[in-house]
Amino acid sequence: MVLMEALTVVLTYLSYKKQRPEALLLACLYWMLPASFVFVLLNGQEDIWFWLITLLIWRQVVARPENYERRAGLLYAAGLLCIKVTYIFFLFPLLVFVRRPLRMLIAMAIPGLIALAILYSQVGEKFLMPIQHTSVLLTPNLFSIARPFIESIVHVPESSYTMANWIGLLLTLGTSVLVAWRFRSRSLREVLPSLFLVSFVSMMIFQPSAPGGYATSYLLIMLFALIDPLRPRHLVLVLLFSWLLVVQPFVYVYNGSPSYEAWSMLGNPTYLFEYTLQVLNVGCYVGIFFLAIRSIQRSTPSPK
Repeated sequence: MVLMEALTVVLTYLSYKKQRPEALLLACLYWMLPASFVFVLLNGQEDIWFWLITLLIWRQVVARPENYERRAGLLYAAGLLCIKVTYIFFLFPLLVFVRRPLRMLIAMAIPGLIALAILYSQVGEKFLMPIQHTSVLLTPNLFSIARPFIESIVHVPESSYTMANWIGLLLTLGTSVLVAWRFRSRSLREVLPSLFLVSFVSMMIFQPSAPGGYATSYLLIMLFALIDPLRPRHLVLVLLFSWLLVVQPFVYVYNGSPSYEAWSMLGNPTYLFEYTLQVLNVGCYVGIFFLAIRSIQRSTPSPK
């Protein structure tokens, strides 16, 4: 995982060094953040591979702006096969921008159907086991911080957790696709990194089963695409966000992984502290989301 992370950082640096003079500084800053250290070096999480595959697709778009769909489709299929199905969240907004989406989907289907046939022949439907994770609610997200409000109106039993995740899925895809459709006239070579950020930040805001560790999928590109290291507000956002990603999960588990089903629970100082961390974390998600939208707005329209 560390070697793959290093490859991702180096490729990102090479992709940005001409347009961002401070690219080397941003790469060093990424490696100094506690979140990158804990989630990759200690936990060995592979979520940064989401950006690695997207980066390879982006390089194809830049190198072959008139004929990139087949290669992009094969790369996307490789991402789904090598990482996890969560990568599918980015496919829908990406297809809004791709000039020939059917060509990309056909390229994805060739290795995908072969892999699906092999999986089914070996393990039957057991490969669908990750879907069971939708019955588990994690933090932090909009649902977890809104839980006291929701429970004061209607009780959400454990049997409804999967339904909550389906609602979160619709909100995630709806938001990212709506943003893609709104700015579809922009150049894909300029907006693809920010579109990736919009997709996965939306997932972490709306998906009740998304853990905070998924932020490592976009932490690196967030620095290169959105952050100005000379602006104090940007640095505060990066440092606070990285600190929260590391601290909040430990505090949450240490406190017994509470579900805040009543306002009275926040009378406990330790619960109040952890809940505040969740609110701050979701606030960082929202801030990153709007920075990504602003980045897309500043891009130039695609030539027709």
